Amino acid sequence: MVDKKIVAKVKFFIHKLEKSGLDISSAYFYGSCVSGNAKSHSDIDVAIISKGFTGDIAKDIKTILPALKEADSKIETVRFRPDDFRDENPLVWEIKNKGVRVF
Repeated sequence: MVDKKIVAKVKFFIHKLEKSGLDISSAYFYGSCVSGNAKSHSDIDVAIISKGFTGDIAKDIKTILPALKEADSKIETVRFRPDDFRDENPLVWEIKNKGVRVF
């Protein structure tokens, strides 16, 4: 069972991203928070899929940084353009099959 507080934190973060103008196709959280192996120091892994991402890590992080500052500091993101969010990528497969879609 996923902690409702974590779900709320992720949804708040997604809301802030949308409010900033980022067009989000979908968002998932995955990793230890979903598998039940999270510890008090564990991060919150979030995958964001948006056509607004450029593929340039620095630019894309700059895009989400204001929302990250308002959200939980434990949130760690991976960012994908919709065309890149395909099962051939092992991380994408893991996110789609074991993660929780929140948007």
